[in-house]
Amino acid sequence: MKSKPIVIIKSGRSKKGAQAAASHTGSLAGSDRIFQAAFDQVGILRAKDIAQAFRWIRALSYMEPPEGDDAVIITNGGGIGVMATDASEEMGVNLFDDREYLDKLFRPHLPYFASTRNPVDITGQADEKIYHRCIEEAMREDKISSVIALYGQVAGTDERALAEGSKDVILRYNKRKPAVFAFVGGEEVEESIRILNDAGIPAYYYPEDAVDGLSALIRWGRSRRKPLRKLSPPHLPVDEIRNILQKVRDEGRIQLLEPEAKEIFRLMGIAVPEFKVVSTLRDAYRAAEEIGYPVAVKIVSEDIIHKSDVGGVKLNISGPNELKKAYEAVIANSTRAVPGARIRGALITKMVPRGVEVIVGGATDPAFGPVVMVGLGGIYVEVMKDVSFRVAPVTEEEAREMIDSLRSSPILYGARGDRPRDTEALSRVVMAISHFMDLFDEVAEMDINPLFVMGRGDGAVAVDGRITLKVR
Repeated sequence: MKSKPIVIIKSGRSKKGAQAAASHTGSLAGSDRIFQAAFDQVGILRAKDIAQAFRWIRALSYMEPPEGDDAVIITNGGGIGVMATDASEEMGVNLFDDREYLDKLFRPHLPYFASTRNPVDITGQADEKIYHRCIEEAMREDKISSVIALYGQVAGTDERALAEGSKDVILRYNKRKPAVFAFVGGEEVEESIRILNDAGIPAYYYPEDAVDGLSALIRWGRSRRKPLRKLSPPHLPVDEIRNILQKVRDEGRIQLLEPEAKEIFRLMGIAVPEFKVVSTLRDAYRAAEEIGYPVAVKIVSEDIIHKSDVGGVKLNISGPNELKKAYEAVIANSTRAVPGARIRGALITKMVPRGVEVIVGGATDPAFGPVVMVGLGGIYVEVMKDVSFRVAPVTEEEAREMIDSLRSSPILYGARGDRPRDTEALSRVVMAISHFMDLFDEVAEMDINPLFVMGRGDGAVAVDGRITLKVR
């Protein structure tokens, strides 16, 4: 179990900021998204600025993280209660929402016109004794994991007595759950904040700051409860893969051809559609008959990476006549679009049923080394930018977390009545790619795009992909 929280301030979140950081510390020029992924992976809390870092440190040093995620807001003002509610949603603090239970718990202590919904609004007429009783109920109740107590300055309340009594309640329960406070007002609330902080109870000037401090505690608690990383690397035929990579080197290339990349995917245990490389139309006929129509025809050339852009791909070829036209077209289109390109022939490959298009890739980050990525695939990946990174290699659980973090993940789980997809197979592909990047440091980058993720139980198929070696 992790025993100590780490808070980091890492600048360079913006594009301009990253450029400025790179100009001063070239060795840290990696993508900010990868820095964030690395921090998330090991439970490091990244603050956006110095003020936030100290808000978090106050909460983390004073309180133990909560055992659960359900918080209750106790407030004497509707406005600051709503502000805290908004902040809770933005910062991932879940508010306890059993209205009937909350009413039963707090109603005996409140005037009839008070609201027991979360936030529990005890109203501006509540004195410090009502505050103390409500805080004690929340501390005593096991269903409530943490407490956010807010006070907006009103006439008739003794702020010092409110702070002293609140301190006594929290300490009487031995801080068994985290409680954060915000005192909003003038000079009179200064002493209240000092009393609580001196007692090791985090108190702030604004409701958003109190919620922010609690959010750090909650995220640290989730991280601490995670089991330690246990890698289960898939068995990869290292020698066979290295022979393919060496052949590419011996030919003076750094870009693998599609059939070479697909052969490596197959050796990694990733499903690929049946394919054959042909250099004549006669061979294309024979290959299509053996594979079975419908087929796709793709140009094979180390000088053409984006085959679709030059007309080097023809899909859904259903018979010999279409095959002749398609074969001749991809050769002619590619020769015309890239004069002097070395054309090795064409790839005849089986068409597969369409699945959800996903991209899985790997790259080498200058700061962290090999990294793995998963995201929404297809031709729009650079537009949508719905991707998740981790430092390689990853565990199976981390691979699942990467998938779940995507904004488009509901598509994989059966959004709008669609069939759920085989996310377990996708997790295995992500894990395999991560271990491949970790083992073969001669690889600069790679991706499978698209990977068709089929219905649950039907696996995932690498339809296209590329592998690029490092320049020596």
